[in-house]
Amino acid sequence: MGILRRIFGISKRKRDDSFMEWIRKDADDDGDFPDRYSGNNYSSQSRPTSFSDLLKLKESHPWVAACVDRISSTMAAIPWRFLTRTKEGKWVEVPGDYPWDDLFEKPNRQQTWDAFMRQLWDFMGLTGNAPIEIVRDEDGNPIALYCLRPERFGFKSDPKKYVSEYTYEVETGRASTKIAPENILWLKSVSTLGDYWGVSPLLAGINALTLDFYAVAVNKADIKDGQKVGDAYTFEDGLGKPGKHRFEADLRSKHSGPENIGKSIVLDDGQKIDRAPMTRYDVHYENLRKMTREEVLACYAMPPAMVGLFGISGAPGIREQRSIFYENVILPRLLL
Repeated sequence: MGILRRIFGISKRKRDDSFMEWIRKDADDDGDFPDRYSGNNYSSQSRPTSFSDLLKLKESHPWVAACVDRISSTMAAIPWRFLTRTKEGKWVEVPGDYPWDDLFEKPNRQQTWDAFMRQLWDFMGLTGNAPIEIVRDEDGNPIALYCLRPERFGFKSDPKKYVSEYTYEVETGRASTKIAPENILWLKSVSTLGDYWGVSPLLAGINALTLDFYAVAVNKADIKDGQKVGDAYTFEDGLGKPGKHRFEADLRSKHSGPENIGKSIVLDDGQKIDRAPMTRYDVHYENLRKMTREEVLACYAMPPAMVGLFGISGAPGIREQRSIFYENVILPRLLL
């Protein structure tokens, strides 16, 4: 696996061409989610301010959570083997105990290997960046691995060395700790617009996610209110001001709120109700949610059955979808 080769045999990357000056900016945790993507600053040389929002999506959007969790849990469940090449050029498993067996059972004091891999691939799935710090002994051998949070990770670019040093904030806003380049393994997705930061797989579907958040918010407000705005009640004989107030109070108490959804309204003689017509939003709400779901799955190349969506028209069988998942989603990540 690509990670192993770079942890235990890291070669320094060198670039002779010049790069843009790097300007460090602190991550901003305030502001409305959709407004973060009004500008195309994601792949600039500064730390992307959208990282904090992207990391929160696993706790706020069901299909993002399902896709990221499926990938990270599968990657964490893959058994690791140490191989060596024979004189004949064949790869065979190393017999007996290997020097780094303990490291791959417990990479640091706080995490098991499973927890470490889940965190690493959560960061990759949400932000496209997963920096790993390698702690070494006096002889330079790895003794611990730590997955660093992307929104606290930074670097100092260099026109010849590519990166002269890395920095990390143990807590956001506090002074940064400097880390030598040889002690960082930075996994990232390829970006076509930036020389440093990887690109989140969700960035292509960010407009759909924004619409989905708005759609849920509007629908939630409708359900909470319990009645559609715009319904008109007419009375042939009139009610007068006191009667109008009593009718409005009775309507709110008996026919608003989620517990009263579906209850019938009984009108006396001479009273009529004109229902407001369905809006374009009402008609397309379900289709909008499905569209968002499909776009999120497309961002991860995720077959529907792998996140619990069965019987979708046109989708291959479950066995075929499972093969597609391992071939198109898992295998490329093993080669990073």
